[in-house]
Amino acid sequence: MEGSNGHGVVPNGAAHGGGGKHVEASLEALVESLRQAVIVIEEFRQDTGQDLLFKKINDSMAHLRALEEHRHEEDLMLPVEILNFIDQGKNPDLFIKESLEGCLKANERTRGKIHALQTFRDDLSTRLQELYPDEHKAYQTHIANPPPP
Repeated sequence: MEGSNGHGVVPNGAAHGGGGKHVEASLEALVESLRQAVIVIEEFRQDTGQDLLFKKINDSMAHLRALEEHRHEEDLMLPVEILNFIDQGKNPDLFIKESLEGCLKANERTRGKIHALQTFRDDLSTRLQELYPDEHKAYQTHIANPPPP
């Protein structure tokens, strides 16, 4: 995709501001216009459909022009994956839901790893204290009072 920075993000614009509402409204209008154009194409009839199809194409072009006018109003970071999701005809809200669910699963895995490491550390410390009490006491003193760097 042109403008992609290679990290799955498409930067757009330069400044932070209130222009995001214009961009959002333009995007919503464009998506709705394209959705209507798809319906017209699917139900196309040679005798009556051509004028309506041209109108929907012109509407979509007008929405693209409006979007172009507002593109520098907001620093918009849009993941390329969400564009692919939309291209597949899927709801972008599902992309967000799936992303959040993936983050929650990764968080749970990380918590499990942290818990396992803490348990291992505690068990190791207990076992070292049993087998090497003098060395363990010296280690605990060293941990409590580390030497200056």
